[in-house]
Amino acid sequence: MIRFAIRAAAAVALALCALVVQAQAWPSKPVKFVVPFPPGGSVDPLARILGARLADSLGQQSSSRTDRRRGSIGTAFVAKSAPDGYTYVVVFDTHAVNPALIRTFPTTPSTTSPR
Repeated sequence: MIRFAIRAAAAVALALCALVVQAQAWPSKPVKFVVPFPPGGSVDPLARILGARLADSLGQQSSSRTDRRRGSIGTAFVAKSAPDGYTYVVVFDTHAVNPALIRTFPTTPSTTSPR
């Protein structure tokens, strides 16, 4: 009987917590697409299409922008950015080999710059 009372109290407490929790509105700030390649390449139109589709689906015209940072600098910028869902990197498939080719390439987010 005591176990049932404890379980019932826990269920009521969880149900009340669910009433208090509300989802945050996303996006509350601009979404950034980082393109680590020069304009006019094969990745550039893809990033522009993704940004336009995202803006259309969210109903906010200024919800996305494309940031140009070249090569591993752009990828490292995204790796070090806050993991909040507002910064994305748009790369070509050959970009995945950078950690194998560049010895100082950061593979995990950190606050220090590569040496």
